[in-house]
Amino acid sequence: MLRCLALAVALAVALAVALAVALAVALATAAAAQTPPDPTPLDRARALALDGDTEAALALLTESSRLGAEADRLAARLALDLGRPHVAVERLTEADTTDALAQRLLGRSLQALGDLRRAERAFALAHRTDTTGAATALLAPLVARRSSREAIPLYRELVARDSLNPMHLGALGRALVGADSTAEGVAVLRRAFAQFPRDEATALALARALDADSSLADHLGGALAALPRSPELWRLRGADLMRRGASPPAVEAYRNALRFSDSTATRLRDLGVAQFYAGTPAEALETLQLALARDSTDATTLRVAGFAAHAENVTDLALDLLARAADALGREAMADLAEQTAQVYSHSLRDTEALRHIALAEALAPERATIALNRGVLLQQAGQYREALVAYREFVDRAGPEDAVYLPLAEERIAILEDVEARRVQEDLRRRLNE
Repeated sequence: MLRCLALAVALAVALAVALAVALAVALATAAAAQTPPDPTPLDRARALALDGDTEAALALLTESSRLGAEADRLAARLALDLGRPHVAVERLTEADTTDALAQRLLGRSLQALGDLRRAERAFALAHRTDTTGAATALLAPLVARRSSREAIPLYRELVARDSLNPMHLGALGRALVGADSTAEGVAVLRRAFAQFPRDEATALALARALDADSSLADHLGGALAALPRSPELWRLRGADLMRRGASPPAVEAYRNALRFSDSTATRLRDLGVAQFYAGTPAEALETLQLALARDSTDATTLRVAGFAAHAENVTDLALDLLARAADALGREAMADLAEQTAQVYSHSLRDTEALRHIALAEALAPERATIALNRGVLLQQAGQYREALVAYREFVDRAGPEDAVYLPLAEERIAILEDVEARRVQEDLRRRLNE
């Protein structure tokens, strides 16, 4: 009996010890399971980036061996944020071509390095699998740089995604105009401008597409109301006013273009030309000399400055400027222009200016006999019959085979003026006899 009782006690003690050991093992296992594993370099890099220590995060990722696609994408993003696109390219050069995010980051990095061809290729790969449209928005402008026509489907896709986005509409309109689909492009640009008049790129594209259209003036007025500090819009307004012969308001438009931008040679030239045709040659000459100080070779600036100096009777300067313009344009072209300008003045009954310009044409191309003929016509219209007769005779004496077609006209005019001169002489004799 006692032996049985001792055995039972021993079994109970053994069972208790076994349970205690099992409980201890279970507690140890649970404690071990609750202990977090050591963080990976990617985890530490994420934590550093979240804390704002981008430099340390990037250093950790680039110093470690390759940690996978996610780590490469994070390293590239951090490198771009720090302005180190070459580091991003190194991490993503071998990225999976189906990884849209990696290809977008690679394209942005290559674009920052100026490698637009490879950037376009990366964005095109991203575009294949990207469902967000982000890659399309990056790809389209690069395609448009080399082919407006190829960019149109991409911009149509963006507009289909968001038809109320004026930036996408404006870009589509510009691509259509660039691909010679001007009518459709103008319609799209009008929609984009109506949605967001403060987009300067759209306002300018629409103005250039309208060119000499009758609605251009209204568009420029609306665009300048929304963008009053746009120098290019003011320049386009000045050009439109000059086309319509409104030189004084064009001067004001070109002044505003200068007010809101640097005084470039081109902008000064535009103002000077407008001032000259507005009838203020002294101001024009001053402005054009400023333009020549920035670009001494521009033929238009030299030519109009020469005309302005000529109008101000600064003869030596005028001859110098016009000689330089003739070198830039070619003396034949310059003589043609002077001769045409003389005709314009003659039709406006401004005989003095017409004769000045025909004299300039002769100085530039003294070998051309027909200029003497035109000088005779201008002198005759101005009532200077003796001088006209001299000019016609000069033409007849110098005319070559190529001028033969004009000889009958000259000879007819000579006959008329000789008759006029004979009658004048007779009248003088009769008057003297009567005295």
